[in-house]
Amino acid sequence: MLRFNAKSGQSAKGFHFVYQAVPRTSDSQCSSVPEPRYGRRIGSEFSAGSVVRFECSPGYLLKGSSAIRCQAVPGALAQWNSSTPTCIVPCSGNLTERRGTILSPGYPEPYPNGLNCLWRIHVSEGAGIQIQVMTFATEHNWDSLEIYDGGDMTAPKLGSFSGTTAPALLNSTSNQLLLHFQSDISVVAAGFHLEYKT
Repeated sequence: MLRFNAKSGQSAKGFHFVYQAVPRTSDSQCSSVPEPRYGRRIGSEFSAGSVVRFECSPGYLLKGSSAIRCQAVPGALAQWNSSTPTCIVPCSGNLTERRGTILSPGYPEPYPNGLNCLWRIHVSEGAGIQIQVMTFATEHNWDSLEIYDGGDMTAPKLGSFSGTTAPALLNSTSNQLLLHFQSDISVVAAGFHLEYKT
């Protein structure tokens, strides 16, 4: 079943689908599973009993089952026990790995309005954190990313960045950083892609 909804006052180019019926190879074979956008499928066996796993690209979070199983159904075609998951960008997170990726929600598409996102990076004691800015574009003066040199907003601020101005590298003086991103109620931009390492 396909269902299409359109909000009033907005328009776009629309879509064009072509479909055709294809034969199933057997009742013990599940349909092919696509790779999630911004992620990958692990496994290409689709017969009954097979398990397919999924993982997302760095900076994305898996929404849904990390693994699905092809199940034989008596008197019917085999089917997957769950739907294919998606990869989304979280608007917050506690990051403890030695390296990682932080993306603005929706990346690489523009981020939405009305965001209030917090990411905490907390690595092992005695280590520092370096952030490399790969891309950065927000609505100038209205949507900003603030980076604090510690675990909360009372820590010294490394900077508040808006528009397309952000340093290529930022270094902490401790083993914690807090990133706070806010967007207002109108106008969005491409967002950001940051990489951090200890």
